[in-house]
Amino acid sequence: MRNNERHENRKKEQYFIDTNGKCHKFKGNAEDVVSIHYQIAIKLYPDTRRPDDILMNLGWILMGSSVYSAPIIHKEPTQSQINKLDSLGEFRRLTILKDGFYVLYSKL
Repeated sequence: MRNNERHENRKKEQYFIDTNGKCHKFKGNAEDVVSIHYQIAIKLYPDTRRPDDILMNLGWILMGSSVYSAPIIHKEPTQSQINKLDSLGEFRRLTILKDGFYVLYSKL
């Protein structure tokens, strides 16, 4: 796979889903970007040091982590988020932070 294709795939696979079920994707050039999630978050919270943490603490779902492939959330998902994940075929893989550990939401 060529570098350009790899960067385009990262842009497609790495994004956030807000509490209303809307997808927030990176629209720039991903070639020199280390964290696409950070770049998305910094547009929304430009004056903070860890804007991606803010989004996670607000209950947004992180999709396509380079470390962990399953969708990740830190709070209970909203019905809109559940519906969006279901339409993407990803709901069964949703992972939630519970007592300091990531567990499958479907196992709760």
